[in-house]
Amino acid sequence: MPEINPYASPMVEAVEPISRDLSAKGGIWRQGPLLVMERQSRLPDRCIKSNQPAHGGTLRRDLTHYPPLLLLLALLNALVFLLVVLVVQKRASIFVGLSQEWKSRRRRVILTAWLAVLAGLCCGMAGLLFMNESSTISKLLFVAAVLLGVVGSSYGIASARLVSAVRITETHIWLRGVCQDYLDELPDCPFR
Repeated sequence: MPEINPYASPMVEAVEPISRDLSAKGGIWRQGPLLVMERQSRLPDRCIKSNQPAHGGTLRRDLTHYPPLLLLLALLNALVFLLVVLVVQKRASIFVGLSQEWKSRRRRVILTAWLAVLAGLCCGMAGLLFMNESSTISKLLFVAAVLLGVVGSSYGIASARLVSAVRITETHIWLRGVCQDYLDELPDCPFR
């Protein structure tokens, strides 16, 4: 059994740069501002937001995509829209690399969003408490509750999202939200 030195510096594995022949190894390309990948491909161990080494730090993303024109159906009938989307949407799961900096940033965004929503709930409860004493204060608290809830949840949804699917087929996934440096190291997509 090898002897372990508790005072030794930690060993870090060298992270290999993204190679230009990924299309032959795993099917990952760029197409303008989009990353195109085969469904079974594994992304390199690099942060998709900063192109820094991820050191094995990955996050599973479950992606869904449906034709954007279906949003017009939501204007007519929300229930029909939901049913149609459930039938026609395409799904895919991928693992994306994230550096410690981006993991921390994402955690801060999620925490801030939840704190805003909780502050909104507290304002709503305070509004209920002041309902009999002063109607102006309770109205202001209810407005603050709604604003904090809507702004906090919208901020969390929009800012915590790492990548989004632009298109999903049976064999490929098109992703938006990958940093330009990451995309610059990938070969051009051989198809449209």
